[in-house]
Amino acid sequence: MINHRTGRFNHSQLYPLWVNKGFLPALLLVVSCKARAQDSFQPQPQEPAQVQEPDPSLWVIDTIYEIARIPSGSLPKAVKITPDGKFAFTTNFGDGTIGKIAIGEKKWLYRQKNFDPGRKDLSLPVEIAFDSVRPWAYISDFSHGRVRVYDWQADTFVRDIKVGNLPKIVEVSPDGKRLWVANWASNAVSVVDLDSLKEIKRIPVKSAAPRGIALTTDGRAYVCDFDGSAISIIDAGSLELIKVIKAPRLARHAVARGDTAYLTLYGTGKLWVMTGDTLVKEYTLGGHPKTIVLFGHYAFIANYGADRMDVFDLLEGKVTMCVPAGKSPSGIDITRDGQYVYLTNWFDPSLSIYRVEWKKQ
Repeated sequence: MINHRTGRFNHSQLYPLWVNKGFLPALLLVVSCKARAQDSFQPQPQEPAQVQEPDPSLWVIDTIYEIARIPSGSLPKAVKITPDGKFAFTTNFGDGTIGKIAIGEKKWLYRQKNFDPGRKDLSLPVEIAFDSVRPWAYISDFSHGRVRVYDWQADTFVRDIKVGNLPKIVEVSPDGKRLWVANWASNAVSVVDLDSLKEIKRIPVKSAAPRGIALTTDGRAYVCDFDGSAISIIDAGSLELIKVIKAPRLARHAVARGDTAYLTLYGTGKLWVMTGDTLVKEYTLGGHPKTIVLFGHYAFIANYGADRMDVFDLLEGKVTMCVPAGKSPSGIDITRDGQYVYLTNWFDPSLSIYRVEWKKQ
């Protein structure tokens, strides 16, 4: 898949013939909805810069059910919801396209928009991060060592940012000033200034295939070294690598809340919780957990190896719900009011839309 002499990626070696020829098996499954709980949590008007989550002392999940599963582009990877909470965007790694759907709807605004119509060769979109000020999405291009800047309101590409080889995760800093990019084949992390849209530093990590990045409010960047069985910790101020912590194999995705990082360990089915350079908790999830998103006192996890979405209660320290998904779920996100969860199914290929019902304790 990777030419180690050139550092370039040959996507044709990764997929079976039916993917490379563009055959997309369509799957549409509509699941009957349960009646809403009498005390269900209702969305409230919110300003774009705010995130209002249910108080864990007052609200718990009553049930989650799939309201639609709609065909997507080939090998759907990431799904991210816009800062205003009105749209969800997806990346289709297998056919070099992106998708856009309005929240609560079951029909795409566009399902397979060409990620770079100006190129003859295929550009493979991977992950998405949204600017906290401008209407821009930063989408990593796995095949051309760049991040494409996309105006998600105007639906047009604005600019490209050159980074390392095979970029994957993109993450905007808490202050909105920088973009962090994990470069899979460069064994390094790029830091981009969002005013100039230029890379200001490329930070080597001491192990292989950096992927997930969590940026905590105490000024640390936790980087999952997928092939290196390690977590690299970088000082987000000085942009220097300060510590490498040995981890179980295939550390994959990471998210931050305050000064705490939550990391999925794909190879061992674990969830790590870290503060500073200390492992605070280790939980067993099973399967092969991929992407994680936090809401209230819950973590919603796309469990690729178990074909399900895990709902992990951070207060109880255990999985409280296992919700069926499509084949090999990959990306996941939740609306800012907690009403909908969006999940991509890598091998279906499709987008699952779930309704979340809340109740008072």
